[in-house]
Amino acid sequence: MSAGCPDQLASAFAQRFRVLARALDRLDQLEGERAFVGWLDQLTEQPHVLQDASEALVLQALRAASDPMNLALLRHLSVEEATGLAELAAELPLERIALHVRLGELAQAGLVALELEREAARLTALGNALRDWLDTLIRCTLDQVGAWLELVRSTQS
Repeated sequence: MSAGCPDQLASAFAQRFRVLARALDRLDQLEGERAFVGWLDQLTEQPHVLQDASEALVLQALRAASDPMNLALLRHLSVEEATGLAELAAELPLERIALHVRLGELAQAGLVALELEREAARLTALGNALRDWLDTLIRCTLDQVGAWLELVRSTQS
């Protein structure tokens, strides 16, 4: 990985790409789709295609996770155990439809997995890695701002 690259997060995005690529390839084979034959090869032959795909995955996930309520949802979920939607609705100021819409947005970005038969949701590896990265970034920003405020306070005394 390049300098400064959060390995766990980049690996989770790469896994998300692999899952999507396999699903699209399988769909093309099932549907007999011919318009996209060889699209996977284009990724190595045309670097801008891979760049576009990588940007799309990362930016979609960041948009979904950067909403304060969506980030709160991510913080209430875990990878190991699914959380019931009724429990989430009780813990967060969301009614049922708004909760489903937000979870759908997070699922579309690959950050949560919905277990519709159990009416539950859980974090994916990508959701976990992105939430942890955002929390670390927020904590580091808080530390930097706190240190600056201490410096300002000490120079005013």
